[in-house]
Amino acid sequence: MKPKVAPGFFRQAFCVFVLSSTYMIIGTSSSWPTVIPKILNDTSSNFNLTDQDIQWLIASEPVSSMFAPAMTGILMEVLGPRRLLSLTVMPTMVVWLLMAYVPSKVVLFIGRIVIGILSGSVSTSVSPFTAELTSPEVRGMLGSVRKIFGSVGNLYMYITATFVPWQLATALNAAPLLPTAILFFFVKESPYWLARHRREDDARQALSFLRGPKEDVCEELERIRVANEDQPSANMKEQIIQMRLPSNYKPTLLSFLFYFVSVMGGQGIIFQYTVFLFQLARLDLDPFRCTILVGVGGLLSTIVSIFIVDLIDRRPLVITSSLVCATCLVLTSLSMMFPVLPSWFIVVFVVTYVVSLNMGVNTLPTIVMSEIVPTPVRFLGTSMSCNVYLCSMFLASITFPLMVSGVGLEFSFLIFAAFNILLAIIFYSLVPETRGRSLVELQYAFSGDKIGTDDKDLECSVHLFHSKEEQTDFYTTEM
Repeated sequence: MKPKVAPGFFRQAFCVFVLSSTYMIIGTSSSWPTVIPKILNDTSSNFNLTDQDIQWLIASEPVSSMFAPAMTGILMEVLGPRRLLSLTVMPTMVVWLLMAYVPSKVVLFIGRIVIGILSGSVSTSVSPFTAELTSPEVRGMLGSVRKIFGSVGNLYMYITATFVPWQLATALNAAPLLPTAILFFFVKESPYWLARHRREDDARQALSFLRGPKEDVCEELERIRVANEDQPSANMKEQIIQMRLPSNYKPTLLSFLFYFVSVMGGQGIIFQYTVFLFQLARLDLDPFRCTILVGVGGLLSTIVSIFIVDLIDRRPLVITSSLVCATCLVLTSLSMMFPVLPSWFIVVFVVTYVVSLNMGVNTLPTIVMSEIVPTPVRFLGTSMSCNVYLCSMFLASITFPLMVSGVGLEFSFLIFAAFNILLAIIFYSLVPETRGRSLVELQYAFSGDKIGTDDKDLECSVHLFHSKEEQTDFYTTEM
C-alpha cells in the first residue's frame, strides 16, 4: 500500500524541506561536544578546560534553550513562523565562525548559549509550522523531514570532528545554512496564521500555492475560519485565555508529560555525550569512528521513518519503538556489567537504540503533539511544551555526570530503560490516534465533540483524560 499523495505534494514538500533544514542547527549543536576531546588536546589554544567547564559547556546549550520557547511563541504570533525561522539562520552562521576562530573560553560559552537560544527557537516553531502547511495525508511523512536534517547535522558533526581540527569542524557548521537562508524567500507563510490575523486573501493565496492551482481551497479555508471563530485567538493574550479550556490545556499537559519522560529515557544524552560514552565503556575501537556509526544509523533510520509514518498508526509505532529502546539499553548495561561479549556489541546495541529511537520515539511524538494541541493555542502550547522539553534536556545533561559518578554508567542505562517503558505506557493509555486526521478534527479530540467523523479511534484514550460532564460544567461556568 502506497501513501496517499496529496494535491500539491511537491509544493508542500519544498516548503517543508526548506524550513526543516534549520534542524541542521539542532543536529550540529547537540553533537558539537564531540570536538571537546580535541580541544583538550589542542596545546595551541590554551583553554585549560576543567571537568566543571566541560560539564557546563555541554549543558549551556540546553539551559539557554529554555528561554527560547516563550519568546518564540510571542514572536511567531507577531512576525509569523516563516519570517521568524528565516531570521535565525544568519546569526547562527556568524556564531559558529566566532566560536571557531576567536581563541577564547568566554567566546565558546557565549557561542553555546546563543546557539542554544536559536536552537530552541527552531525546535519550537518548525513542528507547528509544518503541521499548518501540510495536508493530513502526508503530514506525518513531511513532519518527519526535520528529523532527517537533525540526523544529517549529527552525522555531519561526527564526521568533521573525526577527520579535521576542531576549529575547522566548528566553522563548517555554518556552510549548510547558506542555501537555507536563500531558499526561505520562496517559502509560503502559514495559512492558519494569516487567517488568524484576518488576512484571508493572503491565506487563500498560500493555500492555493500549497494545494496546487487546480484545487478549490475555499472549503479548507472555511474550515480554518470556523475553527478560529470557535475558539478565536489572534494574539498571545487571547491564547493564554483560551488555554483555560479543558480541550486546550489537557493535550498541552499531556505533551509536557511526554517530553519529560522521553528525555529522561536518554535520547539527548546519547547524542551529547556520544564520544564520552564510548570512552567510558572502554571499547577496543576508536570512539570517534564509533560516533560516525551512530550518525549513519540515525540518518538511515530517520529516512526510513518518513516512508512508514503515514502507513502505520502513530501509537503502535511509538510504543514498539520505546520498548525496543528499553531493551537495547538493558542489553548495553548488561554487556558492561558482564563483559563476556566482545566490546563491539556495545556499539551494536547503541546503534540499534538510535535506529529504534529515530523510527518512533524521536520522530512521531512531536508530530502527534503538534497535531493534538488545538489550533487556537498551537503556538503557545507548542512553545510551552518545548520549554518543558528543553528544561528536561538541561536537567538530564547536568545530572548525567553525577549519575555516572554515583551509580555508574551501567545503572544509568537501566534508569533510562525504565523511562522508555513508562513512555510506552503513557502512549498506550492516554494518546489518541491522529494519523489521517485533519487539524480541525483533532482540535476537538479532547473536548468530546466529533467533527465530521464517526471513527471512535479519535477518542480511544481520551476518556481516561477527562469526562464529558467536566467539559459541560466548565463551559457553563465560563459562559
